[in-house]
Amino acid sequence: MGLPGDIRSDVNVINNYFGTLGSLIIYGILEEREVMTMIGPRADRLWGKLEPFIIAERGSRGSDDFASFFEDLVYRVRLHWPLMKSYGLEIHRLEHLPGENQSVQNLSRNGILAKIRNLMLKRRRSRIDV
Repeated sequence: MGLPGDIRSDVNVINNYFGTLGSLIIYGILEEREVMTMIGPRADRLWGKLEPFIIAERGSRGSDDFASFFEDLVYRVRLHWPLMKSYGLEIHRLEHLPGENQSVQNLSRNGILAKIRNLMLKRRRSRIDV
């Protein structure tokens, strides 16, 4: 039987994206370090949400091959966690200026942060409704 059409379509789109990246790493076309540090955490989060659907699809196909490159990508993410440290990358941070926290507190007190948050939620909802 497999997954319903709409769920199958969504799972396939995500699998195609991350599976393609995973296969390009396996074949040595892309550098693992660059791919992992840019999209590794996102791949891991999505795998966590999609794993039950992937397992169901594998069961309906009678094969463990479905999403295998995606799974390999996530395996590599988990193997090398934390990614920045494992791949020897140093992230530079901006120095915080004295009174910077005060500015954030003022924004919060004036309700500006709440207004920005509400605006972002409205935009997100309008994209979903379309």
